[in-house]
Amino acid sequence: WERGLRVPDDVAVAGFDDVEPGRYAVPSLTTVSFDLRGFAATALDLLRDRIEDPDRPPRRLTVPHAVVPRASTAV
Repeated sequence: WERGLRVPDDVAVAGFDDVEPGRYAVPSLTTVSFDLRGFAATALDLLRDRIEDPDRPPRRLTVPHAVVPRASTAV
């Protein structure tokens, strides 16, 4: 805004975690929404597994999520 850029006309802005204030920002913030408790539980499980077996091969998990389009990105 201070540089004269307009959202979403000149730059798109998106967040990650769907915090409530993003809904009321001007313009409202497009975000990635996911189950924070499930995300934390999964991270802690991975950490526990790594501590129990440091030589364990890395694992890649995808946490269910959804993009919530709002006014901060062009449709």
